[in-house]
Amino acid sequence: MRLAYTATEEQHRKQAEHNQLFLDQIDQAKYPDWKATVAFYKAVHLVQMLFVRKGHNAGSHHRRNGILKRQYHAVWKAYRPLYAYSRLVRYRCYNATPADLVYILKHLVRAETAIQKSP
Repeated sequence: MRLAYTATEEQHRKQAEHNQLFLDQIDQAKYPDWKATVAFYKAVHLVQMLFVRKGHNAGSHHRRNGILKRQYHAVWKAYRPLYAYSRLVRYRCYNATPADLVYILKHLVRAETAIQKSP
């Protein structure tokens, strides 16, 4: 079933904030994979917020990644590690370390800053 619903910029902003609240509550010693995954999904909503503002339609990870690579290099540079790492912990069962999470959370901040600075 394909849904025709498209979220607004404000809805993506609220979801990113919601994800941040959850991210802050996750015990990284017990659930480092979820910490990395939620960080990625916060970044997804930040990117979608930017895309709605700029008139882009990216309904898939593949399309979103392509638009970022072509048009928002600074955002892509920060977002790509979040995307890649979340896939590693979600699908390859990689055991995240505290050092990995420092790296991931640093990239989340960089992605948020790059999105805020995007023209």
